Amino acid sequence: MEIDRLLIDRADGVEVAFERTKAWSTYCKDVIAYVRARIQLEQDHARKVHALVDTSRRDINKPFMPLREIFENSFDTEVEMVSHTKETTEHLRDRVVEALDARRKEHDTVRNALKVEWTKAMKACHDSEETFDKARMAVKMREDALKKARENV
Repeated sequence: MEIDRLLIDRADGVEVAFERTKAWSTYCKDVIAYVRARIQLEQDHARKVHALVDTSRRDINKPFMPLREIFENSFDTEVEMVSHTKETTEHLRDRVVEALDARRKEHDTVRNALKVEWTKAMKACHDSEETFDKARMAVKMREDALKKARENV
């Protein structure tokens, strides 16, 4: 992929990749929070509509009242809408929110494991560089000592 080539060409490519994966995780968390809040609002609205229908149905349920059938049909439609809302929100929660949240958690677990592994590898690399520099300085000092010893002979 093109992004892979761009990241490979950069010296800080792995760090940029970690930043992007963290940004995705944050974005995903925000989307999940929005969808959950929206689902909750829809469910609250549906409950309130259902309560209103129940109350109104009891109040209007008197024989020989004008427009009674129209209201009854309206109430039936509202109850059907509430039922569809409940089904839809449950479907969204089960199929979308929970699946996305599970994917985000898996993503975070893998990302954190890779970050720890990368940190260990970078520490080992820096330690190796320090050891190499110390060895180079030791060799340089010994060469200088050898050079002085040869000059003194």
